[in-house]
Amino acid sequence: MIKMGIIGWGGMGHFHYRTVTNKIARMEVKGAYDINPEKKADMLETGIIAYDTADALLQDPEIDLVLVSTPNN
Repeated sequence: MIKMGIIGWGGMGHFHYRTVTNKIARMEVKGAYDINPEKKADMLETGIIAYDTADALLQDPEIDLVLVSTPNN
């Protein structure tokens, strides 16, 4: 099983979460991080870890893949 983390929990972060969860059997989203602390509740509602920092997500030894879903600017 490939475990993925997502940095950026906006519209595209949700899109990628749903895609992985519904269509890719060998991959799961372990957790996510967003600069906006108000997004944590939404992450927790989906059943994933809401990391306090991007570094915490990047340092998690169980994360195999990180998807960066932040605004272009």
